[in-house]
Amino acid sequence: MATPAAYQIEPLEARQKKYAHCIEELRKVLKNPEKQLVLDHKKLLRFGIDESPLDPVAPAAAVLPSTIEEAAAVVKLCASLRVPMTPSGARTGLEGGAIPFAGGVVIDTVNLKRMDFDVENACVWVGAGVKKLALNRECTKRGFLFGPDPASNPSVGGMVSTSGSGMSTLRYGTTRENVISLKVVTPAGDVLQTRQVVRKSSAGLELTQLYIGSEGTLGIICEVCFRLFPLTKYCRRFRG
Repeated sequence: MATPAAYQIEPLEARQKKYAHCIEELRKVLKNPEKQLVLDHKKLLRFGIDESPLDPVAPAAAVLPSTIEEAAAVVKLCASLRVPMTPSGARTGLEGGAIPFAGGVVIDTVNLKRMDFDVENACVWVGAGVKKLALNRECTKRGFLFGPDPASNPSVGGMVSTSGSGMSTLRYGTTRENVISLKVVTPAGDVLQTRQVVRKSSAGLELTQLYIGSEGTLGIICEVCFRLFPLTKYCRRFRG
């Protein structure tokens, strides 16, 4: 495993001392800091790794907000104190995008679990921490299919951040083609909905497509509204 010096960042103990004021303030903005703020050295390692071949880097702290408002408060605090932030989801990526090379605070979206279906309009609002297979199970119960199908089981926040795709892309499109709207926490800590779900009511810049594939550089994607497809009732098999 590479040492922090290999990535030109300070050792973990030095970073935790450097960001001590931020860590204390984080305890105040979280509803349950004992469970939502991770500082243990061994536990932090799992927040500094993904499926890439790159060596892990333990962040100075990991935060697990349970609401979009908590996520916004964390971002606003870190931004005001100039503490580096790295968004994180299921950490199934292959390019190292979730590794906190800046050595600051990881904001993990695993607790953002909202799942609100609009059956009449064939769409669903999903928290960034919901995983692909869990979403598909809930869709199936309601007679729908979630089209994008990356090979792993990523969180939907990660799918949108990387515009993930898979074997079903030719039929249903990539993640990009299936997103209707997003709720994002900006780098300043503001909450932004990129557009209205009803297309007739939307105007202005197409911010949704701007955030898709941005890999956390423009903000933290906290909630996603996806279009859904009806389950196929009949299929015909041909034998040669």
